[in-house]
Amino acid sequence: MTILEVGVKLYEWFESNDSFDVDKNFKNIFLISEDEDLDKALLNASLRKIESQNVISGSHVNGRSFYLLNRPIDSMDQSVNVDYPTAIKIATVINNFCDDIDDHKDVVDPAEIKSKDILHLALILEAWQKNKPHKVD
Repeated sequence: MTILEVGVKLYEWFESNDSFDVDKNFKNIFLISEDEDLDKALLNASLRKIESQNVISGSHVNGRSFYLLNRPIDSMDQSVNVDYPTAIKIATVINNFCDDIDDHKDVVDPAEIKSKDILHLALILEAWQKNKPHKVD
């Protein structure tokens, strides 16, 4: 597992939790650990990286390490630059999906891609992943 992969699991954790206790919550991130020391090193590196992004703050109390959300994770925004060919692809996929389900309230203008459009694209992909008939090679 990589620092990035552990970081994604931590972001998922912080979607529904406002604190992380390194010792108590270790198994929530690493369900199975073949090398606990290596996995704790990955966890600590991931937590420090997220802390450097000002998402969480670390605190050590009575020999325990805690990481606390600075603010609710759903209140944090990111800026993404999308070039025009990508914007057209996003709009085409979402608009075709809207045609398929005969619901056009979420059609996309490629000149004005919004956060909700990226969310809808992710939801379309998530639905496909859950329903795909076989694994793609």
